[in-house]
Amino acid sequence: MPPTIETSRLFLRELEIIDLTAVFNYSSEPEYARFLPYPTVTSIEDFKSIFQDILSTEDSYLWAICLMVDRQLIGTIELSLESPTKASLHYEIERQFWQKGFATEATQAVIAWTWENLSQIAQINADTHSANLGSQRVMEKSGMNRIKTEIETWDKFPEPVKVLYYQIDRPIVRVVDR
Repeated sequence: MPPTIETSRLFLRELEIIDLTAVFNYSSEPEYARFLPYPTVTSIEDFKSIFQDILSTEDSYLWAICLMVDRQLIGTIELSLESPTKASLHYEIERQFWQKGFATEATQAVIAWTWENLSQIAQINADTHSANLGSQRVMEKSGMNRIKTEIETWDKFPEPVKVLYYQIDRPIVRVVDR
């Protein structure tokens, strides 16, 4: 269970089944899902089983991203433990809240929380479709560096897509004797 995290504008809390409708509402918008590797969800019944699977994922911290002012859910962010020393980061923000810095603020908060609380994690990775410039900016503003580009086949697209991979390493703290 992930702890709550607060920033100046956001309240990150555990994602729960009661959030199903809010997440479905923004996930079912075609513009929102434009750069995702899977088709847009169109039925809340189909989405319910997907959402329940997401909630039951082990080795993962999953937060609802809520506005601090009114606790409205505007997205989610997940830190998945991929190996004993590596994690991956995935985030999504409701379209009406794009380009307001919320994804960057949440990403920076989760990265900071990881460094402070998961001492075994040395590296965090993320990826995005090459046309998703907003997501690229989020990762770069959060201190991540692009490490590679790969061409992949996604069922949703008739042509292969270019996927950009990003990474951030745990900061090294040097103690200097005087």
